[in-house]
Amino acid sequence: MIAHQKQRLLEFLRKNRSMKLDIRTKALFEKPEYDDGGNEIGSQELVYALPSTRFNISNEDELTQALEDSVKQILLQIQNLEASTSNLRFKKILSITIHYDRYDPTRAGRYYQNGLS
Repeated sequence: MIAHQKQRLLEFLRKNRSMKLDIRTKALFEKPEYDDGGNEIGSQELVYALPSTRFNISNEDELTQALEDSVKQILLQIQNLEASTSNLRFKKILSITIHYDRYDPTRAGRYYQNGLS
């Protein structure tokens, strides 16, 4: 799913020379419920928002790497949730939201400096 947006992100990067990228994910998990005899009697569905990482990107190679790293982070977060929460099972990804905008690191510096004057 993330790979399908790569062309749109590349076009944006080419127009703006640099960008910030943030990928947010919601995943559906299932937590089985058991009776006193250890038999599964049902389950509860839980939605988790997986933490995201912001990337500052200035070229196509960095974009490719950021997308690959995002996928790895999502998979690792799913594994960590399953390992840290008793009997939690991953079911599916509910949504992936890609936020991106122009990145201008000098603008923030000028704003801060002007705020002091």
